[in-house]
Amino acid sequence: MRRVIIGFYAAVVAVLAAITFTAGGGEALVGRWWFVAMWLLMGVMLVWCVTATRMWRHMPRLLLHVSLLLMLAGGAATWLLRDEKRLTLAPRVPVDAGLHAPLCLDSFVVETYPGGLAPRDYVSYLTLGQSRHFTVSVNNPAQVDGYTIRQEACDSLGRSTLELAKDPLGIPLSYGGYILFTVSGIMLLADPRGRFRRLLAATAVAIMPAVLFGASLPGVSSSQADSMERRQVMWKGRVAPMGVAASQLCRKLSGTRSPGGASSVQVVASMVLYPREWNTRRLLKIGDSRLADSLGLVGGYASMSDLISPDGSYRLRSLYGIDPALDKAVLALDERVGLVTELQQGRLIRPVPDHIPPLPVWRAEADLVGEQVPFSQVFFPAALITGLVAITGRLRRSVRIVAWLLAAWQAAGWCLTWVADAVVPLGSGGETMRFLSVAVMIVTLICFRREPILTGVGIMAAAFAGLVAWLDLRDPVLTPLMPVLHSPWLSVHVSVVMTAYALLTLASLSSLVGLTSAKMSARMCRVSQLLLYPAMLLLGVGIFTGAVWAQTSWGRYWAWDPKETWALITFMIYAVPLHRAARMTPRRHNLYTSLALLTVLMTYFGVNYLPSLHAYQ
Repeated sequence: MRRVIIGFYAAVVAVLAAITFTAGGGEALVGRWWFVAMWLLMGVMLVWCVTATRMWRHMPRLLLHVSLLLMLAGGAATWLLRDEKRLTLAPRVPVDAGLHAPLCLDSFVVETYPGGLAPRDYVSYLTLGQSRHFTVSVNNPAQVDGYTIRQEACDSLGRSTLELAKDPLGIPLSYGGYILFTVSGIMLLADPRGRFRRLLAATAVAIMPAVLFGASLPGVSSSQADSMERRQVMWKGRVAPMGVAASQLCRKLSGTRSPGGASSVQVVASMVLYPREWNTRRLLKIGDSRLADSLGLVGGYASMSDLISPDGSYRLRSLYGIDPALDKAVLALDERVGLVTELQQGRLIRPVPDHIPPLPVWRAEADLVGEQVPFSQVFFPAALITGLVAITGRLRRSVRIVAWLLAAWQAAGWCLTWVADAVVPLGSGGETMRFLSVAVMIVTLICFRREPILTGVGIMAAAFAGLVAWLDLRDPVLTPLMPVLHSPWLSVHVSVVMTAYALLTLASLSSLVGLTSAKMSARMCRVSQLLLYPAMLLLGVGIFTGAVWAQTSWGRYWAWDPKETWALITFMIYAVPLHRAARMTPRRHNLYTSLALLTVLMTYFGVNYLPSLHAYQ
């Protein structure tokens, strides 16, 4: 029976991985008899495992597996009992929505960023019957007559599309499972007789708490540029110093803060004052040698005039759609052309309107420092060298001091971005990788006090996360956050999930070190198993907080999106060595856990190439 269960479990993981590459993904399969039967059998297997192992003798373990059964039951209840409907309401036209009274849209408002056009939220002002007034927005649904009314879409005519959904049993069961999983997971970590505490004593390492948390240009002198640097302007839908706006724009256009050796403020001011001259300067980074060849350009840069044919046609338009391999580079260059056009038309960087309060001086200074100091650029090489020194086992005390200073340095840059934007910086890949680099560094320094090799490997892993952050932030996203990201769940969900990925990465790296040395195999196996316990708890909590956020914003706590599905696959893959710890030799554990890291990479990077609700940028 054990082999049957293992085989079926592996088959479920394979099916989940396969459906992410099919049209419609898992959502298209909901209701198919075999898909339903697969999860029904999974529930039966869980019940059999509970009874066959007499799991009631160990309460935390029993409660954890009961929580999984509650989640399966919640999913089944949602599929069977969920009632949903969509209504498109025109202003001041009452509609029978199946509630106790007609529903009327009083008005629909697109709230924009202060002084900008980018939408920050979509808000419907509604009246039920004659007297009950309420509002619904992207992350703030309303509860009426047992229905959750959620903002779904809008159109240019001022009409609002709402979703009315009722899930009386599925959500309570699923959320109850989430809470029970979290409680039982903490109980497992705290149990003095549990395997986690025994591993902790055996490996003599400490584990962290569950939550971590010159050239001058015509007309613009250096002195003029310096005087403009702190002038506040509207940028990316918010108030920011001119130095920040110019720096980010130059990085986006050319890949550097100082094109040609001039300051970014000089460059941007000159582009506005002398558009004809700057239209002939090769400032725009092409990014793909094949596209440069197609345009007949050398040096990797293009000017605005290079992209206009003698007959006045736009050359990129004729190149798009011919070769799919070039389309991404064409669109990236086209975005840069659009930014230059908006800048020269006065729509990209604008004066602060009178009704918008200026930034406090301290916040504006924090914005400038966060933009101009190369935090990630310095962090990567310094952390890489520190990690290499740590592996030698020498200068342990000095290495730890330097590593803590580097973690503080990288965290300072991340926090300055938070202060400047007034939004937790976890909305883009570069921001989350910067957070991950800090998390990996801190986890390493706390967990591997007496393991020089693992300390070095962990510090180098943090260094490479910082490298990815630096490369991503060199090409910043210049669009404001989408309305769905304006949620308190953003910081909770992303930070918990990224911390879990940091622990899983270190667990896999520990196993990889164990594979390279027979003498260290058993010890690295224990270290890896130790890290898996808090990692799995945090990954589960991260998935659940994402589900609650999705229910609030999308109206579904689980949509079989590729990101969701691969997070579940990662959880299932890493759960195996915890269940099979007594039957896996250290070498087999190390080999399995090393390969399991591929699922983390797929979850974070690979699914970005699949159609996904999580593709915000």
